[in-house]
Order: sequence, then structure tokens, then C-alpha cells
Amino acid sequence: MAITMGMVDLIKQTAADAVCPSGSTIKAALIAPGASGSYGPSYPSPYVLGLGGDEVATANGYTQGGEALTGRTVGPSGGKGWVDYQNVVWTAIGSLSAIGAVIYDATESNRIVGFVDFGGTKTASDADFTLQIPGDVGNGLVRIA
Repeated sequence: MAITMGMVDLIKQTAADAVCPSGSTIKAALIAPGASGSYGPSYPSPYVLGLGGDEVATANGYTQGGEALTGRTVGPSGGKGWVDYQNVVWTAIGSLSAIGAVIYDATESNRIVGFVDFGGTKTASDADFTLQIPGDVGNGLVRIA
């Protein structure tokens, strides 16, 4: 009989589901160029607070508060538990620019799931502004390996 040390894949899936529960409204909000806040693992609150002027203003095809993620798929597979969503698309009317995004659970008092850094200013002019949700099937937005 062989014994392999590690977490059971279904427990990994339970952990991933706890971050983005089925039935929750997970949203993406855009962070504006020139933001004064610091957004990352050391963000001082587990909730979306204080974005204020750092969030892209309602205009040019964007509405403050962001857009709900759709197309939720889940694993486990390949030794991982995961939750994934389709990419988020805003249709820019004029120019729409952002430096990153905050992903949050609107159902759970706007609890932060994570941040996405665009690595600089991303702009769409009269075109689709697409936030690519990290990963593919088995990797996803949330991945517990």
C-alpha cells in the first residue's frame, strides 16, 4: 500500500470555493492612472474601502463599482482546486484607461479577493477594454495547489 503526503484535491477545491463562493457576485473595478493608494497584499483592509478618486470615474463606458464576473467554472483537476471566470469586457466610448483592477465579492460586504496589476497604463479608445482573468481551466482566478 502506498501513501502519498499532501492535501486531498477536494479540500483544495473547498478552499478555492471559500474565496469565490458559488452564488456570490464577484466584481472587477478598475484603478485609475495616477492612483494615490497602494494596492496589493499589504492593503490595509480586507474590504474595498477608500478607492474613492483612485477608481476610474463613471464615464466612457465604465461605471464605478465595476462589472460582475460571469461564466464561473470550478475544479479540482491536476492536483489543484480552482475557480475561474470569463474575461471582463467594457466597451470604451472615447478613451478608457486604468493601471489595474481590484477583484471583490460584492455579496460579502465588498470583501477583496485580489488585485491585478496591468504593469502600466492600459488604454482602449472606442474599442473593447478587456480584463483578462488570470489562468485557464485548472489555473483560474483562484488556485489552491
